[in-house]
Amino acid sequence: MTLTKDDRQAIDWIGDRYSHGSDLKKILESEEVKTSPDADWESDLDITYHLPEYKAWELKEIVEEGNLDCINLGSNLAQQLTQLILSIV
Repeated sequence: MTLTKDDRQAIDWIGDRYSHGSDLKKILESEEVKTSPDADWESDLDITYHLPEYKAWELKEIVEEGNLDCINLGSNLAQQLTQLILSIV
């Protein structure tokens, strides 16, 4: 999953208002998920994340339990989260 700076800012916006946004960010910032240790959340660059299956399940639970309706459903972030959830076996 590749997130743009705007995608990461949307997660920050959710995290500042709802706990599941912070939980989502914690998963994406974990060492098992980041593509490189120097990938900086605040960077202007796109960052690609590789989620092991157990982390994908954690992310799925967060998305399903939290009300992510505040994400623009046409956004890149919403589409990626939906695709990820649908791809989990």
